[in-house]
Amino acid sequence: MKDVLVSILDECSHKYSPQFADIRVFKRIGSSIVIENGRAFRMYEYRLHGGCVRVLINGAWGFSAVNDTSKEELRRAMKTAAKMAIATSKRVSEKRGVAEIKGVEDSVVFPVKIKPEDIPIDQKVKELLEVEKVARKYHPSVVNTVLSYGDRHEIEIVANTLGTYIEQDIPRTGISLFVATREAGVVQRSYENTSGIKGYEVLKEFLDEEKHVRAATTAVDLLKASPPPAGKFKAILSPEITGLIVHEAFGHNSEADAVIAGESILEGKIGEKVASELVTIVDDSTIPGAYGSFKYDSEGTPGRRRIIVEKGILRGFLHSLETAKKLGASPTGSARADTHHNIPIVRMSNTYIDAGDWTFEEMLEDIDHGIYFKKSQWGYVFPEKGQFTCNVIVSYMIRKGEVAEILRDVSFGGLTLETLKTVDAIGRDLVIPMAGMCGKDGQGAPVCCGGPHIRVKEVVVGGRA
Repeated sequence: MKDVLVSILDECSHKYSPQFADIRVFKRIGSSIVIENGRAFRMYEYRLHGGCVRVLINGAWGFSAVNDTSKEELRRAMKTAAKMAIATSKRVSEKRGVAEIKGVEDSVVFPVKIKPEDIPIDQKVKELLEVEKVARKYHPSVVNTVLSYGDRHEIEIVANTLGTYIEQDIPRTGISLFVATREAGVVQRSYENTSGIKGYEVLKEFLDEEKHVRAATTAVDLLKASPPPAGKFKAILSPEITGLIVHEAFGHNSEADAVIAGESILEGKIGEKVASELVTIVDDSTIPGAYGSFKYDSEGTPGRRRIIVEKGILRGFLHSLETAKKLGASPTGSARADTHHNIPIVRMSNTYIDAGDWTFEEMLEDIDHGIYFKKSQWGYVFPEKGQFTCNVIVSYMIRKGEVAEILRDVSFGGLTLETLKTVDAIGRDLVIPMAGMCGKDGQGAPVCCGGPHIRVKEVVVGGRA
């Protein structure tokens, strides 16, 4: 494949003299199974295969994708992209460019213990039905269970006119269980999941940690939980809640394309204080096994550990080749494309607040009346406005330095930067538990987020007065 792609790029260079051009060849195979209330509700296997070409001429981009990887079809895509770039260059007012970086050649395979494609789908269904059954039969109050399983094996090849040629083989697998309970008119829910750059062994990990039982237990326990109070409280956020906020409320603001578009609250703030001096925020695509990890992005730029905020000071943004050129920065290997039908855009990978040196018990000691937010449900954010709301499945009151009664249906919110500036303690227990697909501009990207426990001086909680 290398000879084919290089020859097409050479032809493009000789015929059109582009500023930059790249070719991506993409293949994805996978399966998805959903078990709901004891039956296989949905199951399918799928394959995607194709290639795409980007060409930058006179400050304008051209892009073409084909569902074929033959030399003839890729050459045709190259010619189409080049002609689009030439036509567009006559009409654009703002000329585009890319950062010049050293090309790299590499071949990367992320190994797994059990290849999902080696397991027949009927065997997967049978084993997943047994897992779901345990949760469904756990307690009479359980009224709905949904077990979702998905695996995706992706091979991406990137070649460009900078001299880069990389082949990257990444398998990702995940399993999640949702449980709903109802009693005396009260409905509650909980979930658990396991995901990563792993194979079918995630099922055993899920079972070994008894997450199917934990999801059911939590949903049952919440039926007896108290509604939350309303007001302002000192609070402790679990690694899961920390991750949700750092990804949704802060992380999207650190993506350089949002900064350029004027949609980020971080615009113009590099070198300024944007959080407590205890807070260091990192995006790291090199964490072994993490769902959002990779060695190279979809432009062939090496991924790395990127420090966005260091001890409260904003140090930089996440970049593609284009945004790095635009803002005079170095590319960070943060450009990712969903499939060959999409252009690479700036995305997070594994985003988290770095560890501090507090224990959970030390954080509790100074709280006379507060709330411990433990398990998230969803978040709603306005990144460009710097506002967020977080809905929490499981919370606890904190009374006189101790975790007290369980709370249900708790929500809290605030201003992103103001909340981060009120962090006054960070735990040493760093984990990155939140894995899933992040949507942006119609594309999905595997990501992870997390952190340690953190303590915030004050949050606004919605509830019953």
